[in-house]
Amino acid sequence: MFKPDLSVGKVSDDTKAGFFSIRLYVHNQNEQGQFNPQTHQAWKNEPAKRLTPYLVRVAIYQCENLPPADSNGTSDPYIEVFTKDKPKDRPRTKSCEDTNNPIFMEVKEFNLDFSDINQAPPVVL
Repeated sequence: MFKPDLSVGKVSDDTKAGFFSIRLYVHNQNEQGQFNPQTHQAWKNEPAKRLTPYLVRVAIYQCENLPPADSNGTSDPYIEVFTKDKPKDRPRTKSCEDTNNPIFMEVKEFNLDFSDINQAPPVVL
């Protein structure tokens, strides 16, 4: 069932009007049997509200006693930020050459979109 868009008649630029939400589920009946939405938790939840872009700021300082990765007993470490929203073009620190105790002192910023702070996707360094 579609709900009326509250922006109709109030927004002059059509590219900025409204939000369309659908639920899509791919189901293999041969392997999983007849589809029943009552057995899937995702179908019991209300559709997500309009997502809000949040600026995430990660301050990266230092590491200690990293395991050696090079033949000389040291490493060339760097830190990369992983999120489910950005599988490519991930923020990354500079590499610190030949050390197991790197000092980065960098701040990385990126945007994440979610509707509620409790639904925020994980950020992995």
